[in-house]
Amino acid sequence: MNAERGTMNADSRPPVFQRLSLFALRSSSFILHPSSFLLAFPLAIYLALALPQLTLPGLHNDEAVEAGLQAMQILRGQPIAAFRGAGIDLGGRVFPLMAQDYIGAFNVYLALPFFAALGPTAAALRLYTVLIGAVTLLLTFGFLAGTVSKRAAFIAAMLLAASPAFIFWQRQGVYVASLTATFAVGALWAGADWAKRGGWPRAAALGLLCGAGLYAKLLFIWIIGGMIGALAIINAPALISNLKSQTSNSVFRIPYSAFPRAPSLPDLLAFAFGLLLALAPLVAFNLQTGGTFLSVGANLTTSFYGVNNLDFAKNLAARVDHFRAVIAGRDHLWYLGGSFGNGLWEPALGLSAIVILGRWLFRRQRSRLPVAILLLLALGLAQSSFTVSGLFPTHFAVFTPLWPILVALAAEPIFTRLTAPNLNGWLGASHSAVATGRCRGVVGWLGFVRLGMVVTALGLGMLFAGDVMTTMQYHAALKESGGLGPHSDAVYRLIDWLNENVPKGAPIIAVDWGFAPQMRMLSRGELDPQEIFGYSWEADEGFAERLDAALDQPGALFVFHFPQETIFPRREPFDAAVSERRWQVEQLAIISRRDGAPVFEVARIER
Repeated sequence: MNAERGTMNADSRPPVFQRLSLFALRSSSFILHPSSFLLAFPLAIYLALALPQLTLPGLHNDEAVEAGLQAMQILRGQPIAAFRGAGIDLGGRVFPLMAQDYIGAFNVYLALPFFAALGPTAAALRLYTVLIGAVTLLLTFGFLAGTVSKRAAFIAAMLLAASPAFIFWQRQGVYVASLTATFAVGALWAGADWAKRGGWPRAAALGLLCGAGLYAKLLFIWIIGGMIGALAIINAPALISNLKSQTSNSVFRIPYSAFPRAPSLPDLLAFAFGLLLALAPLVAFNLQTGGTFLSVGANLTTSFYGVNNLDFAKNLAARVDHFRAVIAGRDHLWYLGGSFGNGLWEPALGLSAIVILGRWLFRRQRSRLPVAILLLLALGLAQSSFTVSGLFPTHFAVFTPLWPILVALAAEPIFTRLTAPNLNGWLGASHSAVATGRCRGVVGWLGFVRLGMVVTALGLGMLFAGDVMTTMQYHAALKESGGLGPHSDAVYRLIDWLNENVPKGAPIIAVDWGFAPQMRMLSRGELDPQEIFGYSWEADEGFAERLDAALDQPGALFVFHFPQETIFPRREPFDAAVSERRWQVEQLAIISRRDGAPVFEVARIER
């Protein structure tokens, strides 16, 4: 305390005040930093493209099953539909550990504040996933800004912000488990930070992010396997040289020249601890049910969707075809109402791969990080040929930040300017004929570099503009169609009709997959349909018994898909059972798409 003025010196301020002041100073400097403005631009573009008509397409079955329904039940105090009944028992309620055998319950709990503020709606659920996409964008920028340059970070963020696959998959982020992309970029950044500074705490953070990615969805193993494979390939020459130099009595050690750095024993232990800590809910789930092992074991050779996992070449060819469509933004988004695409992406990514490999082969500075990410994507694509479900393009959501990063890494060095020391070295003595010749050479070289910059900038601009145009085309098609197939917004009209015309408590029977969870979630549990179809392509042995029980319920309403929308066909055995009882089916309502094509039929039995 200053005795004369009665004031407190800065050095004598309470520690809490000092920390708050330091935090405020750092926050303001970050907000006012030029890099923050660089980041604000792609972030604004992303939100402008991702937020319009957020309830379209219609809420998908998986969005409700894997997040929305359970989040609604938690908030409203209703019994929670925990997957396989496994979870943590608190106050007589079982809080879920997993959403599926291979999908964690992250989305259930992360959606809670959005439902608490906005109610259990499709818009609230998708606002959460759109903001998760914004986090992925921030991590992508931060990763490249911290390891390469802000120029590379800006290029990647701009390309990612307009990517049709990224935009529309983030809008339905629960459906595609978009959290895996967030954890993928987070793991890359954590790995880069560990490589730069070392230390077991950073290794633990890397393990924690890898474990969280695996818990989010088991296919994150493609990222981990790709990282391990990439590091093995890049470090192979150093490791072979190290092995040759070892004597028979010496202990093998990872060479200090290993990329990105040689891990110590504390690093490895910390990584393993972080990994296992994040996987604790998955371990607890399997201790209760064994579900993950049962699911993987049952689909090990031939999956539920008929994929032969032993036919690697055929599966890889299909995956490559899907990947080409995904990067261009075409085909896989058909359910929005059309198929559009940016034809520049395939040549851009191919050229980027050639440039990255060329720099690596010529051992240019900073060439190993780009080639590591290229190898990660290639090895991840190869691993995706094995699946416990189907060869779905949506699985590539985990890779969505990688191709913008690769293009940015290939383009960034072209914009690097020659420095004054470089020029002085080229020019040499200022009054000699040799210097004059060198000067002309430098002028010609600078002209070539500037031309390369212009061409690259134009190419990147066209790539970005093509994605913006493609995204806008999808928005226009979506507004007209409302969504197709299992994504149709007809599900909203079905729920409205049932709310208006069905007495409270009347039994509702779902005779196909794809709409019962949305009914429960969007009606806040007022509609509680029973799913009797059974998860098999043909009617299972228990279907007849479940159908008989449903037919015996007075006033029961039966909801079907029309044939072109049907997933599990059960209409023929239903009609046969009704005819056998000499009853009739009375059609109450037909719910159609925006173009008039019928999607749902609501019927009841006349006895």
